[in-house]
Amino acid sequence: IYGYPTKFRLMNGSRLSLSCQSEGGLPLGRLSWHRIESASDQLNLIDNSFVIRNQQNLTENNISMIVSPADNNITLVCQVVNAYLYSLG
Repeated sequence: IYGYPTKFRLMNGSRLSLSCQSEGGLPLGRLSWHRIESASDQLNLIDNSFVIRNQQNLTENNISMIVSPADNNITLVCQVVNAYLYSLG
């Protein structure tokens, strides 16, 4: 995950842009962003659009959001899934 330095503090109204990349795999992975609220461990889907870059052998998903007080103490997670694993049953 790229775009957020660990010592960086976000302020209300600021823009947060994150990029998630997965390299390799056959087939290449599918990426999705999820939000975990501080009060639960439930994954809530934010975005499941991704771009496959075959020449670079990677998959990428970028998100951008305006930070608000409702985002305090949330965790953003990028999840990768490989379709081949589902075919194994």
